[in-house]
Amino acid sequence: MKKVFIGFMLFTSLLVAESNYDKVREYAKKGDDRKVLEYLIRSANANHTQAQNDLGVYYMVRTKDKNPDFLKAHKWLSRASKAGHADAINNLGVLYFKGYGVNQDMKRAILLFKKAGLQGSTLALFSLGKIYLQKKKYKVAINWFKKAAENGHKDSQNTIGLIYLSGKITKKDYKKAFYWIKKVADSGDAVAENNIGIFYLNGYGVKQNGTKAIKWFKKSASRDYYVAQNNIIMYYLAKKNYSVAYKMALKYAKAQNPTAGYLLAVLYIKGDGVKKSSSKAIYWLKKSANKGHNKAKVLLFDLQNGKN
Repeated sequence: MKKVFIGFMLFTSLLVAESNYDKVREYAKKGDDRKVLEYLIRSANANHTQAQNDLGVYYMVRTKDKNPDFLKAHKWLSRASKAGHADAINNLGVLYFKGYGVNQDMKRAILLFKKAGLQGSTLALFSLGKIYLQKKKYKVAINWFKKAAENGHKDSQNTIGLIYLSGKITKKDYKKAFYWIKKVADSGDAVAENNIGIFYLNGYGVKQNGTKAIKWFKKSASRDYYVAQNNIIMYYLAKKNYSVAYKMALKYAKAQNPTAGYLLAVLYIKGDGVKKSSSKAIYWLKKSANKGHNKAKVLLFDLQNGKN
C-alpha cells in the first residue's frame, strides 16, 4: 500500500509540474516575463527537468539590468543533469568550460559535453568540435563537427563545409564543402544561400552554371542579405547586361543597400543601362556616403569638386 501511495504522489507531482510548465508557455506567448519566471520556478521545484534547464539558462544569460547568477544556474542545471536532461548536461558543461560560477575545469567540461552528445545534444557535439579545433587537434575536431552535422546541426554543417572550402586544416574539397553548405542553404540561411551561388558561379565542386548562381543569389537577396544583392548586380555588370544591372541596383538601393546605391551612381555617371545624370548620381552617392560607404564618399567628393 505504501508503494502505491508513493507512486500516486509522484504521479500527482508530475501532473502539477506539467501544469505549471503549461502556464510558462501560456505567459511566454503573452510576453509576461514576470509570470513566466514565477511558473518556471514552480515547475522546477516540482522536478520538471525542462523547466530546471530553462531556469538554469535564464540565470546564465538573464538581462534587463539583472546580472547573471551563475550559482543559481549551476544549481538548476545540476538538478536537471542528474535526471539525464541532455541540454542541461551540455549547459552545465558550458559553465565548467567558461568557469562561470565554478572553477574552470576543461576536463570536466569535455566529459559533460561527451555525455550530452551521447544523449543527443548536437550543441554539445559542436562544442567538442570547437574545443578540439582550439587545441589544434583537427582530425578530432572534424570528427565531432561531422557527428553534429550528420544529426542536422546547422552551425556544424556550415563549419565543416567552410573547413573543406578553405583547405587550411584539411585537404581542400569543393564537393564536400558544397554538400554541407547546401544543407544549410536548404534550411533558408541567407549566407549559405549566397555561398551556394558562389559555388555555381565559379564551378566549385559543381558544374559552372550562371543561371543557378543567380537563382541562389536571389534567394539570399530576398532575405535582405546585401552581399548577395551586390553579387547579382556585379554578375550582370560582368555580363555587360547594363539594363538588368541598373534595374537590380535601383531595386536594392531603394532597399537601403549602400553598395547598390554606389553602383547605381556609377551607372548614372557612365550612362550604362540608363541615361547619364550627374544629379541622380550625386543623390545616390549621398545616400550611400551617409551610410558610411567609403567608395561613395570618395566618388561624391570627386564629383562635387569637378574631378570626374
